[in-house]
Amino acid sequence: MKRRRLLAGLLLSLAAPLAAEAQVGATLWRVGFLRSGQPPPAWVNSFQEGVADLGYVEGKGIVLEVRFTDRSPEKLSELAAELLRLNVDVIVASGTPAALAARNLTRTVPIVIVGVNDPVGTGLVKELSRPGGNATGLTNQTPDLAMKRVQLLIQSTELPETQARRCGPKSTS
Repeated sequence: MKRRRLLAGLLLSLAAPLAAEAQVGATLWRVGFLRSGQPPPAWVNSFQEGVADLGYVEGKGIVLEVRFTDRSPEKLSELAAELLRLNVDVIVASGTPAALAARNLTRTVPIVIVGVNDPVGTGLVKELSRPGGNATGLTNQTPDLAMKRVQLLIQSTELPETQARRCGPKSTS
């Protein structure tokens, strides 16, 4: 529930500046979803529920344009171009090939990346803290984070031993 609200909120916040140019209630947001391979139905359902939780009604305040390939990344550029012809306000790109296909075709339409292992290494963003350009999103598998996880694991395994020493029979505390 929190994840879908976060993702839906992120997408809608990227489109929010466009709302200033339109009358309230007259805006129909077009969200493109691009992926290599069919998305699991649970993903699409969760996103739709998250959008509904934020008060949007599909077909009235928001339109979801879902495009996916049969696992052939070559077609992603074609599908990304199709989304751009539909004048989507934002593209959700699932996976590195989809994100690169979208980014290679536009530098103005916001791209929310999901499931990209190393957005900095692939050149999608400049750095995680300040992505720059038109791509942003969620990642949890970057080399920097992997090293941080190892550090946290080491710290967490040292913690009980440290606590035991502090509370042991020879402790002064």
